[in-house]
Amino acid sequence: MQISERRKKILDTFLERDLLSYKEILDETSWLGDPIDILSDLDTLVFFAFLQHVRYKKPEPEITTQLELRQRTKTQMKDNPQRILSRLRELEREFPPWYRKLAILKILNNQRLNCEEIEKRVNDQCPHEGWSSPLIQASLRALEKARYVFTTIDYKRCTLTSEGKELLEKFPFLQFVCLKHLKNEFTIEFRTYVILELVRDRHESGITSGSITQQLQEKYGIRGNRRNAVKNTLENMVIAGMLRVSGGTSKRRGHVYFLSKTAESLFLPSNDL
Repeated sequence: MQISERRKKILDTFLERDLLSYKEILDETSWLGDPIDILSDLDTLVFFAFLQHVRYKKPEPEITTQLELRQRTKTQMKDNPQRILSRLRELEREFPPWYRKLAILKILNNQRLNCEEIEKRVNDQCPHEGWSSPLIQASLRALEKARYVFTTIDYKRCTLTSEGKELLEKFPFLQFVCLKHLKNEFTIEFRTYVILELVRDRHESGITSGSITQQLQEKYGIRGNRRNAVKNTLENMVIAGMLRVSGGTSKRRGHVYFLSKTAESLFLPSNDL
């Protein structure tokens, strides 16, 4: 079953039942797959405004917290179901940050692995997700900062801490809640680094803001890379002297960006300058 199909069945369940708590929807959809996958779907559907929490003001959801369809979703499911399917297919490779972190913790269970080994096993076990090397490394750093993972000094290998082992023994919903509050790895600094690499690879012809946004979303996901977030990062990079900008090719594609002279001296080999 495709991920978009599974998410559509979750939405169908809400259309039929109206209000459902996390516990109720997990029970109702247990036949669709692992509870962690269902929780990942629910988190994605909430983030991209298919679902919403009902009268929910606490910092983290509880197992009794109720969810419901947003009115726009309900209307589209009744009047334009193909549009719902199209929107879900666009999110086929969208997963919440905590889902990636949990996948890494599971791989490290009773293992001592270096970064390359972790990346290989993550992509072997989660091929559909297509998580890039920088993103996996950023997740590892976030887990280390949260004290779920420990990196040995001598061999540069990663292993679970006692907190990481305890987390894997919790129920899926508690794993979801514990990891959900951790900061998204895709910080402004991370996005800036990736943009510099994209611009460097096109340093002669330049690259448009539209192309930068598209490549970021395709490689790293829409979450954390919405158009305004990318636009703000580009503007800050120009102000900071990392990029220079010229007139755009079209209104849709946006301005064309090049490395600044300072960035060229840092990022380009001497024979390319």
